[in-house]
Amino acid sequence: MSNPLSERRAVYFLRNGSALVHMQGGNRRELKWFVVPGGPVDNEVSERIRKRPDIVSNHDGLWPGYDQTWRMIR
Repeated sequence: MSNPLSERRAVYFLRNGSALVHMQGGNRRELKWFVVPGGPVDNEVSERIRKRPDIVSNHDGLWPGYDQTWRMIR
């Protein structure tokens, strides 16, 4: 797997239409964070990004309260 994106690079992709996605990574039992398109991000980076006021959840998880994707408000 490629190196994780820095927060700055991940935000760059989000500004240009990418989404932050929580999904299974290489190990099917492990959930990982990705900017799609873009690349993987660390848990800490995803947490900081999701706390930003210009990032919103798409409320698209299988169960209520378990969101799967986030986008930047334009």
